[in-house]
Amino acid sequence: MPIPTSKKQGRSAIDALEADRVRLCALLGRLEQASTPDRRADFLTRTKAAIVRHAHAEKSVLHPAFRDPARTKEGKQLFSARRARGTASSMS
Repeated sequence: MPIPTSKKQGRSAIDALEADRVRLCALLGRLEQASTPDRRADFLTRTKAAIVRHAHAEKSVLHPAFRDPARTKEGKQLFSARRARGTASSMS
């Protein structure tokens, strides 16, 4: 299964998730530097919402994209090896 591409923006789901990661890092930096409790609360709320969106996108798009190839013999072996290492535990 190929990684879905957004026709509207012309970028892959991986590109979108990488961009999210950059935004999350920036939000975390701003949270860390916030000088007042109100600013920290604002950045914490925004960061939490961004993390929830990011996790949902990973789970709904990427996990199936990596799990579906595991339907072949070779894919099952690779998926089982990743699961044994703990890197695929939440993909099932």
